[in-house]
Amino acid sequence: MLAEIVCSGFQRPVTVSLFDGLRRLRTPDRMVTAWADAICINQSDDDEKAHQVNLMGAIYDRAAEVVVWLGKDSNDLAGAAFEGLITTNTAIQNGTHMSHSVVPEAFLTLSNGNESQKAASYPIQQSSSNLRQLLKAQHLTAIKALFQLPWFTRVWVLQEVGLASEATAFWGNSHIVFSEIAMFILFSMTEENMDFTLGQDVKDIISGPPYYAFWNVWSTYNKKDSWVVRCPSLKDFSERQASECRIDFLVVLEASRRFSATNALDHVFAFLGHPKALVPATSKPLVQADYKITLEDLHLIIASRLAKQSLNFLVQVQNQPASLGQDCTFSSWIPQWNINHDDAPTAFWEAWDASLRATKRPAFDSRLYGTRLHVSALLFDTVVHYTEVMKKSDFDRSSSGPGDLVEDCWKLTEKAAKLQPHMYGNNALLSFALTIICHHRSKHTGKEEYQSLLALFVRFCALYNETFWKENLEKYGISFLNSHPLSERRIVAQFQEYGTNRRFFVSDRGYWGLGPSLMQQGDVCAILFGGDVPFILRPTSKKGQYRFVGQAYIYGAMYGEVVEKWEGGHATYEKDDICLI
Repeated sequence: MLAEIVCSGFQRPVTVSLFDGLRRLRTPDRMVTAWADAICINQSDDDEKAHQVNLMGAIYDRAAEVVVWLGKDSNDLAGAAFEGLITTNTAIQNGTHMSHSVVPEAFLTLSNGNESQKAASYPIQQSSSNLRQLLKAQHLTAIKALFQLPWFTRVWVLQEVGLASEATAFWGNSHIVFSEIAMFILFSMTEENMDFTLGQDVKDIISGPPYYAFWNVWSTYNKKDSWVVRCPSLKDFSERQASECRIDFLVVLEASRRFSATNALDHVFAFLGHPKALVPATSKPLVQADYKITLEDLHLIIASRLAKQSLNFLVQVQNQPASLGQDCTFSSWIPQWNINHDDAPTAFWEAWDASLRATKRPAFDSRLYGTRLHVSALLFDTVVHYTEVMKKSDFDRSSSGPGDLVEDCWKLTEKAAKLQPHMYGNNALLSFALTIICHHRSKHTGKEEYQSLLALFVRFCALYNETFWKENLEKYGISFLNSHPLSERRIVAQFQEYGTNRRFFVSDRGYWGLGPSLMQQGDVCAILFGGDVPFILRPTSKKGQYRFVGQAYIYGAMYGEVVEKWEGGHATYEKDDICLI
């Protein structure tokens, strides 16, 4: 729908949304200067549009304030939504979202090991969440409506807000500083008590495009005077993320496919203003906006140029069964950044180092011939056993679903071990636990973290599948009584995040891992030089040619172990030059 405005003495049509937004900004007593791309760029001229898109980053970067128009507040929900956001954020920031008290007439008695001395007794403390008292039903209804607004699904808005020094969101007659919205998204995903407060329906909405917008885009610009930096909670998250993960343009592109764009090319072009959208060590953009190029050519260009930096872009391939057929004419290794398949798993690469690219930085070679990518690889194993695909519904926390999945994975390792021993020796239980959560090391990882994770894993099994725990894990004598109540949710959350739409598998040599749903017996486990995670490849009828199946987490192969074994002359595999088709 269109409306008419008068601009510089000329009457012209604009969208109703823009009309409403400009009317909301207008004041009766002072002049307001605003820039709107829909007015300032001729949207019907591809050359002008491409030229302006290449300047878009600088425009928003230099703006005094970016105004976010969320739309009309037809149901009068904005006030309750913004009140709920601010109240919750304030409570979590100052710690008043939790109450702490002593359990009446309850004591923990501990012996000091000296029989001649009396055992010491300590009062038992309990903690409870106040979030349900803060976020009432009317707040939740309004917050759900807020994050379902069309604005949160549009690809162009990500850059506009991310580059802003100041950002303010307007919804009808109400407004709020944008950092409050971002903070609420962050706390919804990181504060464990928010799960039960929000409810699964609201959590699912926020964990979709809103969270990808915050995690992958807004928090990654590293702009020194931005609204993110001025908010302590957001700044802390951004800095911690940068210290533990390698933030690159792939992080941004991973968010892009979860948003909508009128022109599919904008799933790439909308992010050319991001500082990571440059050729490393230069000020040259990875690609220039060009609305005359085909989508297939754009994806090939982006993939080939990213391949000069690393092969991590391969994790963003979301192949379907037809993509792996012997008669398929499409390239299996080129991501389609404009599409996000519902049955695709979560991509990961930022915290691992399978080919030692991140730590040792060895030179690697990737060469493009037509639509075929030639790379160097260690083909170190093959897939033999695997479970059914783990679906989102299988992880229902109100049932024994997550516990049943763990039992299925465990039984697969026992079945495989009858034919070929696994490679984890006496560390089998810890290795299994770390595999299902796709554990990654941090600078704090050590013996204490592993012991804590193992206790949480055993606690999770005891609560979600008591029979399995008694029959298989109780014998290990691992105590979890000191674990914080509900702490097992960390295991469930990570298992669900990485396990959904994947299979647990066992390789011929006894490796355990989580792999793509399309994997099949005989697929090859590979380390590609230049990639930070292992990959699963499918041999074709022509020697040295493979179709790309997907990424994998393989415990014992995530931090260069396979490469070091080959470098030390202890491997039965060799470095091969292969072709991905």
